[in-house]
Amino acid sequence: MDMKIHIIYDDRRSEKYPLFIKEFQEQGITGYEVFPAIIESKKSVIENINASHKALIRMAKEKKMPYICIAEDDLMFPAPGAWQYFLDNIPETYDLYVASTYLFPISMNLLTGFHLYICNEKFYDRFLEASDTEHIDNAVCDLKGDYKICYPFAALQRPGWSSNSLTDVNYQIGTGIKPEDIFQG
Repeated sequence: MDMKIHIIYDDRRSEKYPLFIKEFQEQGITGYEVFPAIIESKKSVIENINASHKALIRMAKEKKMPYICIAEDDLMFPAPGAWQYFLDNIPETYDLYVASTYLFPISMNLLTGFHLYICNEKFYDRFLEASDTEHIDNAVCDLKGDYKICYPFAALQRPGWSSNSLTDVNYQIGTGIKPEDIFQG
């Protein structure tokens, strides 16, 4: 399957650009488009991240795209072939297909981590109905859709600065994720 990644990039953190470009090169990804993160000074970081994701969903809806693959600029793949593994395991039916989640094993069906996911067109309207003031992953999770998570996980959030948390983070530590939960190639 030929899949284009629509990546949300915050150019205030320019060190992330060469990192995700290198990830794409190593995975053989050539189909991608970079979109500037929405940054409005009157909105919180959470609201801006939320708005960035919704802008891409809105674009996909307007263009009548059957699905859209969205990534954040701190995406990383854990091993060679992880991108292909993610594509090879797209479910037949889904609203959202997510490359991984945190707080594993999954408790209360909570989606955490929208660093790489595919949204099906049948879910665009519902996605856009999610609260504008919550973390986008949690707000979408509240909608109770048909969510599928790639397992073992095909992508992770790169440790380092988080615009969301405004600090350095490593979501692979202390979340219950074990090495066997992550795609090894």
